[in-house]
Amino acid sequence: MRELLLSAPSDLPGHAPDPPKLRSEPRSVLEQRSPSPQTSGSPEWASDLAPIPSPLAPDLGFPDPNLPFLDPNFDLDFAPFPFPALDSPWEDRLAVAAAMAEDGRLSSALEILARLNHPLDQGGPFAKTAFLFREALLRFAVGLPPPPPAAAADVALRAAAQRALSAAAPAPQFAAFTCAQAILEAAAGAARLHVVDFDMGLGAQWAALVQEAALLRRDLSLLRITGWAGDPVEARLARDSLTDLASDLGLPIQVNVDPGELTGGVNEAVVVRLPPWSPPAVLRLVKQLRPRVAVCVDHGEGDLILAVRSAAALFDAVAAAGVDSADVARIEQHWVGPRLERAVAARCGGQPTLSWREAFAAAGFEPVEPSRFAEMQADGLIRKSRLRGFHVEKKGAALALCWKSAELATVAAWR
Repeated sequence: MRELLLSAPSDLPGHAPDPPKLRSEPRSVLEQRSPSPQTSGSPEWASDLAPIPSPLAPDLGFPDPNLPFLDPNFDLDFAPFPFPALDSPWEDRLAVAAAMAEDGRLSSALEILARLNHPLDQGGPFAKTAFLFREALLRFAVGLPPPPPAAAADVALRAAAQRALSAAAPAPQFAAFTCAQAILEAAAGAARLHVVDFDMGLGAQWAALVQEAALLRRDLSLLRITGWAGDPVEARLARDSLTDLASDLGLPIQVNVDPGELTGGVNEAVVVRLPPWSPPAVLRLVKQLRPRVAVCVDHGEGDLILAVRSAAALFDAVAAAGVDSADVARIEQHWVGPRLERAVAARCGGQPTLSWREAFAAAGFEPVEPSRFAEMQADGLIRKSRLRGFHVEKKGAALALCWKSAELATVAAWR
């Protein structure tokens, strides 16, 4: 199973070589309706309007169509956000919808998104983003329960999505190697290294650290990784993959995924990886661990407006790379969609919310400047890409991978 994450084979052990067929477009939880035919004398942009779809999908089992965001007492005052003109660019409409959603005005945001009626294959990156953003908002508004634990086939599709994305855009590699460099620099001289990851997932983000530690830190007596995946299949795959890789490289390692409690070791340097939507209670807990460094990786989840722009930029890069439709569908369903849902859950609700940088500072963390070597490593990684348009920018004390003018991934280190 380690090859699933690290070697990116075309098939998986125990599975048929051909992956399950995916829909070319993600399935909507909204009932889709065809736009009304344009009437005589209507302006040219009239075809861009569609009736607002019914929020009641027959397969969701909601008997009452009076959903929370359609409450007649819901605030529909659009000020201070201007309702975007019908001929305004896709990006402008998405930005206004994101601002309204972040302000708690879900009904207004959903109305804007319902008017973006271009088919996904014609609207391009912004149309795909609008579709997924609308899905995420609706799921948040109706309070859908979290998905059940993933089956092995679902995890295989997530891994396939990550492989397809890595081949088109170096965002996963940039995040992994930049984090690894910050951790190795902070833990220099320590004989034991303990990595704590609050968003473990498939664990592929630690393959770079295992490889670098085996190459550069021969004096390391133990690398310990403790993480929370939240899914038993993912947990087993992450543990087995990283253990097998470290064994092949001769690196002593101990991987513990989804433990009941967090335990510390004697004379070990602790480092932590946090998602941008980490709540204050988690930040306070991490502060008590006295980590050498805490790294935060933002794939467009920490800010809703940046999240939609990042998603659209990623789709644009994937299109420029010529990724086939099946892989694009996997990236939509297993990479962009879940990150938009997390961004919506973290930022919507109408309550004042600190940005993740402000939250880290409020918890007592101080930013750590990236080293010159980390910047050179990131630039070298970008030069290996066959696409022109990727570049690395320094954003304060953080490094950001950008496609054209939009951020795809940001890595920041704190202590």
